[in-house]
Amino acid sequence: MTNLKNFVKLAAIACCLLIPSFISTRVVNGQKGQLPDRRKGATGDYVIIEGDIQVSRSFYQKLQAAARSPQAAPIRFETKFWPNGVVPFEFDSNVSADNQTRMINAMAVLEAVANVDFRHCSDNDCGDNYVHIQNSDGNNSAVGMQGSSIINWDGRQDLNIASWGSKFIIVHELLHCLGFFHEQSRSDRSDYIRIHCENVQDGCGIFSDFGHDFKIEGDATRYGYYDFDSVMHYDQCAFSIDCPSGSTCACTNRTITVLPPNDTEWQSKIGQRSHLSVLDQASVSFLYPNPDWRFLDVSYNGALGPSNGSFLRPYTSFAAAVANTPEGGTIWLLQTQNIPAVGTYGKSITVKAAPGVEAILGD
Repeated sequence: MTNLKNFVKLAAIACCLLIPSFISTRVVNGQKGQLPDRRKGATGDYVIIEGDIQVSRSFYQKLQAAARSPQAAPIRFETKFWPNGVVPFEFDSNVSADNQTRMINAMAVLEAVANVDFRHCSDNDCGDNYVHIQNSDGNNSAVGMQGSSIINWDGRQDLNIASWGSKFIIVHELLHCLGFFHEQSRSDRSDYIRIHCENVQDGCGIFSDFGHDFKIEGDATRYGYYDFDSVMHYDQCAFSIDCPSGSTCACTNRTITVLPPNDTEWQSKIGQRSHLSVLDQASVSFLYPNPDWRFLDVSYNGALGPSNGSFLRPYTSFAAAVANTPEGGTIWLLQTQNIPAVGTYGKSITVKAAPGVEAILGD
């Protein structure tokens, strides 16, 4: 039995999330410009857009057609998350033993903060949907589990790595694989950063090699405040005209400016590849939560389907959340709200607050 009383401001767990949830008009990141690509042993062609995200050639052609026609309907890109957080994977024969260890260490970073389980396939028998990890000349991944989606590669999807010496570049690509876009693709980014197209290699036009790198994902699901510290953010020199031999370098003509009042603290820090931010950790844990977690958002309007207590389809009443949270489980509050100050409950439940959220205990 638990009695709740008094006013409590629960410790906020910061969370920032940019995912396609079920829809997106484009996809995003940055090691290279957009180019057709066919990797060793790949079962289908793909195109690298926005630096390090793979899409099918046919999907890329649809994007180009839509960009040329303002009247065209938005192109939808359904992203699937890995069921129960299980991600089967295999290594290509070109991945050395040392690099296999580096990949497994990067996977452990995400397994430590979320309910994800990267499983090395026994004898490379991976089943229907799996990740094929290979040494390459670039770092890139598809977004989410592909399976029989628009890319349709019969369940196999390639994860290409060149920067084996950077654990958090690998983590960045694994987050794409789990369903994440880039932070600067948020629909509200113009409140926080400015993109300098005049400094982007080949500009930001629809036919430029790098124009897609700075597109906004207007239909993507974003959650939490803008996270300058995210491992999914570009750095200030990404694709600058000063960096012709790669995606980034030390530059004079930067492509991203952080707007006041955040510029002093964050201008030189965006694009870090050394750690998961607090927001990164919370975001991936919400998408791949513990089995006894439930989510509550009184403002959820059912856009993604009827409430079921998940992060994307949260309950809309405290009573429903309590009734459907198992003994010893956790209710995450996604909006500041009043919850009953005094109540008698037949089970023990923890209530926690997400970013900037307060649990106000009262009538």
